Amino acid sequence: LGAGFHEICYGLILGEILLDAGRAALARPMIERARLLIERSALLENFLGSATLVESWLAEQEGRTEDSLGLLRDALRAARVDVLDWRAP
Repeated sequence: LGAGFHEICYGLILGEILLDAGRAALARPMIERARLLIERSALLENFLGSATLVESWLAEQEGRTEDSLGLLRDALRAARVDVLDWRAP
């Protein structure tokens, strides 16, 4: 779990840095590897929203606008969590 966790974190962060630099071709393998690790472990699925958001940016950088918008929608859905209502009754 520890090595996979770090590989996901660094892969997504480095992928974002490369995307920001306009280097989508170099970012793609890192982002794909992070996705693969997330899909292999239920313990790491909390990264799904982040990975999907980065995949959306990758698609945008590659000129795949429709894919980018669909992935952005999926990222927002994956990031959604139930929030307890702490207001007094």
